[in-house]
Amino acid sequence: MMSSFGRGASEAELSQLQSTMEAIEVACFSIQNVHPNSVETLSPIKFFRRFHTMAERVYHKYEEQAAAAIQDAALREWGFLAAEDKRSLITFCLCYSMEHASSADAYVQAKVSSVGALLMKRGWMELSAAEKDAFFSEVNRAIHGAHGVDAQFAGISFLESLVCEFSPSTSSAIGLPVEFYEQCGASLELDYLQPGPTWRDVLISSGHIDWLLRVYGVLRQKLASDKIWSDSPLAVSARQLIVQFCSLTGSIFPLDDGQMQKKHLLQLLSAIIQWIDPPDVVIAAIKDGASESELLDGCHALLSIATLTSTELFDDLLKSFRNYGTLQLLSSLTCEVVKAHALANDEEVEWCSEPLDVLLETWSVLLGQTDLDKKVLASDGKDAAAKLFYTIVDSQLKAAAASAFDAEDDAEHFHASVSKRDERFSLYAIIARVAADVTVPLLMRLLSERFALLHQGKGITDPTCTLEEIYWILLMAGHVLTDPGEGETPLVPEALEAVIWFLSRWAGTYLMPFKSSERHNYNPKHEDTPQNNNQISRKALLGFYGEDERGKHVLDIIVRISMTALISYPGEVDLQRSIAETLVRSASGMQLSEHPTCELYFSNVRFMGIVSQTFYTGYHYPISRRYVRDLMGPMTTYLVDISNKSDLKIVAQQPDAIHMTVIIHMILKFVVDLVDAQVAFLENKETAILVNFCMKLLQIYSAQNIGKVSVSSSSSLLSQVKVEKYKDLRALLKLLTNLCSKDLVDFSHTFGEENSTDIAQVVYLGLHIVTPLISLDLLKYPKLCRDYFALMSHMLDVYPEKVVELNAEAFAHIIRTLDFGIPHQDIDVVSMCLRAVNALATYHYKEKSIGKEGLGTYAISCQGLNGEGTLRHFLQLLLQHFLFEDYSSDLISHAADALLPLILCELDLYQRLASELVERQVNPAFKSRLANALQVLTTSNEITSTLDRANYKKFRKNFHNFLIEVRGFLWTK
Repeated sequence: MMSSFGRGASEAELSQLQSTMEAIEVACFSIQNVHPNSVETLSPIKFFRRFHTMAERVYHKYEEQAAAAIQDAALREWGFLAAEDKRSLITFCLCYSMEHASSADAYVQAKVSSVGALLMKRGWMELSAAEKDAFFSEVNRAIHGAHGVDAQFAGISFLESLVCEFSPSTSSAIGLPVEFYEQCGASLELDYLQPGPTWRDVLISSGHIDWLLRVYGVLRQKLASDKIWSDSPLAVSARQLIVQFCSLTGSIFPLDDGQMQKKHLLQLLSAIIQWIDPPDVVIAAIKDGASESELLDGCHALLSIATLTSTELFDDLLKSFRNYGTLQLLSSLTCEVVKAHALANDEEVEWCSEPLDVLLETWSVLLGQTDLDKKVLASDGKDAAAKLFYTIVDSQLKAAAASAFDAEDDAEHFHASVSKRDERFSLYAIIARVAADVTVPLLMRLLSERFALLHQGKGITDPTCTLEEIYWILLMAGHVLTDPGEGETPLVPEALEAVIWFLSRWAGTYLMPFKSSERHNYNPKHEDTPQNNNQISRKALLGFYGEDERGKHVLDIIVRISMTALISYPGEVDLQRSIAETLVRSASGMQLSEHPTCELYFSNVRFMGIVSQTFYTGYHYPISRRYVRDLMGPMTTYLVDISNKSDLKIVAQQPDAIHMTVIIHMILKFVVDLVDAQVAFLENKETAILVNFCMKLLQIYSAQNIGKVSVSSSSSLLSQVKVEKYKDLRALLKLLTNLCSKDLVDFSHTFGEENSTDIAQVVYLGLHIVTPLISLDLLKYPKLCRDYFALMSHMLDVYPEKVVELNAEAFAHIIRTLDFGIPHQDIDVVSMCLRAVNALATYHYKEKSIGKEGLGTYAISCQGLNGEGTLRHFLQLLLQHFLFEDYSSDLISHAADALLPLILCELDLYQRLASELVERQVNPAFKSRLANALQVLTTSNEITSTLDRANYKKFRKNFHNFLIEVRGFLWTK
């Protein structure tokens, strides 16, 4: 390598190069490992100067490495450096950047400049105002040309590096508290960067903006034939600066009723309009190969102006030098972009998608203002909005027809595109509502025309394109006519619910053979005896609907409308309930179960449940009983016959049989629902039978699946088998949760008797069976994780005494899962874990207070904690997490509730940890603040050693104030 690099060099030069490289290695190593006592002899400044003299002709890249070494050494030993050395380091970096500004090695200058900015931030709170002013004065002189053109760029580069270092999103981590970064940023912004009145002369009155606009305009005109010039660094930087000037606001403008700001915006708009007007010419040029960057920047500028102005002022700006307003320009520009977007292919859609989004957002800002004066849009504005909506509808209908035969296989992309479409439709709707008297009739006319086309071409032409257009019009009409709603489909479900409501009322009036009062006063002795007033309804029913099978036709209409609603809107529960009520009323007078389409909706389990509930809660008991018997009877008989077959295993392995895992999950789900519905009403004997059945089920499942559910061999649950196992575990957890409800809600006649089943013991036994199946890897899946910790939190909160009866392995598994859950990203999971820890500590403290064992040996030592006690472990874990790690502020109250009993249980450990934490603070001010805050935490607000509600409330307030006081300097980055 040396021979190839030094080709053409003399022996003396090669020898000097070799010695230089050796010196570099030694010096860099020394700086990186500098000792506090040798800072003066190994001065980074002296080293860098000597190194630069030797190596400026060879291997310039080592200068950058030396600058990095200076940075690392200076930051590491900052506390040992004298104030003069700190200032000298910053001055050296600044002066080096200026003196070598003409060097060809720009990366070296940039590195030295960034090191200087970083060191200036490190010493910002130590430097006096005069020292800071001196640094900025030197930079200001350089920018004004005191040291030449190259130094001007160096000065600007230094300022850029400084702003980047003080910005939260781009700052370098130097191992200091977050509070330090916030204080530095606030100080720099307040004292040097805030665009207040003092900046008015620099930015507004100096003519700099006018100069920038004229320079860009001249270059743009001279280089108009160069299609790539607008993407050059100079052009991009100039436009970005112009767009940023569009956002100037606040006290930089005088209190002159907005006149200076209006003049400022007018000046910018007069230049920006050249980038976007005339819109059709601009779009045509882009399609012909020109860059779209000017168009995009122009759109961003319009958005910035719209954000700062009222709709009226925005429209008036352009009228100052054109015979039309800014709204009309915005409308024309948006029309052209909409047309380009609708007809764009995959390669073109990207360039026009972003400008369209920005323009629609501009319309949203202008038309969504709460103080919008409708009179402003009475003429020109309304016409502009109507024109734009016409273009949107025309372009989108063409695009809908053109894409009618497209197939979309990527489901994820499809859902993303639907979300994007709905967002864009909402913006279209804002525009349409401004001119509703024009746009709504337009949609009605277009819909009528498409329906006419369908009837005209019935059986002759392919209706696919027309149907796609109708679909688009209905979607658009729904957005225009209704307010947006999460999870709701605009307009149509409400109409269907109205139809179903009418049919339900009609069926209740004409198809019901009994009065509503009879439903709730059932007498078994008169089950089949009709009342006199029912005879009239029955005669009317048979008289009108008994001839020519009219009743069947009526039932057919009701069923088919109901089927359409069920299939189209499976998530609308209220709609399903209305349908169920209508069908039940119809079924009471006709043989609904014999209708040929009924098996379709009877295959929907949830809907079957709604129908059954409707029968039982509001209708004649014999009819309800007969309905459920007819519904469940054949199914029960079939299951009994299947289970009695001797060749059941062989049948289950046939290709057309449902997979075994599906059957297992269905059985588990059935048991979960059975327990949920029945356990609260069972007597002691029946409860014992159900509990024994559930425990047997858990044992069988565990024996068949232990060791087979871990995902250690795979990073996800992509395979069908693992998905089913995951669902099974969720079902088992829900089963245990439903069993818990027996202790909370018990409607049996034997409630409270001594021989009743110990539900807590049963559930803990179930957990002992199930938890080995739940690995920490499986807890990474949100739903399973939440179900597990919800059950665990409940059990430890309500039955903490039972956890002591667990064996060491089962108890350790619970502790490991709580360790996993405390730093979890899901706030609900963390809060449940904190409640569980609170329950354990509270139980132990209260038991010890009355002379009992509490957690017993588990409080002293726990398996997997290296001989450490459970409570000591959680006290250290929570202090570490909430003092030094990131967390949600919503968790502070839960953390305080867990910490209070932990501190009371392990007071000696807490005091030792607090003392160690204080002693670790190097900064005397921080040490004093921390010591005082720790003292206040456990003494202020008359905190006592009791665990009552009032004491918890006081400690929550103390802990919240404590974190506000110390987190800023304890949490570092």
